[in-house]
Amino acid sequence: MNKAFTMAEVLITLGIIGVIAAVTMPALISNYQNKAVLSQFWKAYSSVSNAYNLILNEDGPYTTWGYNNKTGADSDAISEKFSKHMNFIRTCGYAAKDCWSNTYKTLNGAVWNLNTWESQAVLNDGALVYFKSFSEYSGFTIDVNGDKRPNTLGKDVFQFFITDKGIYPQGARDCAFLVDSVYCNPDAVVEGCTGTNTNGSNCAAWIVSNNNMDYLKCPGQLSWSRNVCP
Repeated sequence: MNKAFTMAEVLITLGIIGVIAAVTMPALISNYQNKAVLSQFWKAYSSVSNAYNLILNEDGPYTTWGYNNKTGADSDAISEKFSKHMNFIRTCGYAAKDCWSNTYKTLNGAVWNLNTWESQAVLNDGALVYFKSFSEYSGFTIDVNGDKRPNTLGKDVFQFFITDKGIYPQGARDCAFLVDSVYCNPDAVVEGCTGTNTNGSNCAAWIVSNNNMDYLKCPGQLSWSRNVCP
């Protein structure tokens, strides 16, 4: 004799499924989003690094380029060098503001503004790159998914240095030779990634070293010897 489920049993089962979905879906969605960001991160990082190596072969190390002033003109010149070896679909220079997002934030939600002399460009996959010139090094910021949210340091926005020694993710353990070595303290990269001082600025170094974004899942529980959440 067949016994059908009662309406009450069906509703109870659906309720249990709903509770399980409510508990597990946010984590699944977050993991999927982080994996997507990691893929975009490595694609953009590889593109800039390959371009740098080609420029290095053509023009020598960074300090011989002659663009070492904190000016929009020098930032534009650096962007132009990279444009010869990258798939830019649009360049805006440092004066125009229509390439970039107007609402960048740090991991703690504070407003974070780009430097006024940064030169902007759009890659063919929609990623945004902002080149900036300094004295003995320069740098760039990548918004890996363009103007899409969250537009937040450490989530979809990452920073790098351009130096004579190569491309360094901000917060790298071996870039203390830089003037801004506060961002490169080997013992404070995790703090630099999630702490109150730089709050997301150094997360590129964590990803390059560990290929994960676990600092978003278990902040305060990671170190160079524990690079995944417990």
